[in-house]
Formats: sequence, structure tokens, C-alpha cells
Amino acid sequence: MREPPWFSDWLAAMSADGTLTRLIKRGDGHLIRQACAVLDLLPASFVPLPVPAEAATGDTKALGRGSPPATLVLRALALRTPGELASREL
Repeated sequence: MREPPWFSDWLAAMSADGTLTRLIKRGDGHLIRQACAVLDLLPASFVPLPVPAEAATGDTKALGRGSPPATLVLRALALRTPGELASREL
């Protein structure tokens, strides 16, 4: 399956600013997998945030404000949402 353009942009941005390297070097590469798992569950209409958090990470609080998975997901959504909104308007 082909990755959407925002995914490559997300990885490139995290690579460029050192986020990927930092996560991997400190043994937190699993956070990237968790963020990807959350993104695969979105959009999830009328679902409380702890539901996809637990489904993707096993922790209902994994997407709490300021948590590393939440930050990664928000960065991806910032790139993902504009294209999705444009395609919905057509």
C-alpha cells in the first residue's frame, strides 16, 4: 500500500529536526509506532480520546496533553488535515 504524501512529510520533518534520531537513541522508537497506530484509527467521530489511545498503545492516558505520542500525532495531523479537508470540500 502506498503511503499518503503527508506521511513522508511528517517523517522528513521529524528527521530534519532530530526528533527521530533522539527517540531512537534513547530507546523510545516504540513511540513512533504508537503514533502511527493512533493515526491509523483516525478519524474517529464521537469517540473519547482514551479509546483510540488504549487501542493503539494499551494506555488510556497515552495521548494526554504534552505526552510524546500526543505530540507526534499532533505533528502528523497538522500535515494530514489540510489535504483531507480539501478533498472533502470537492
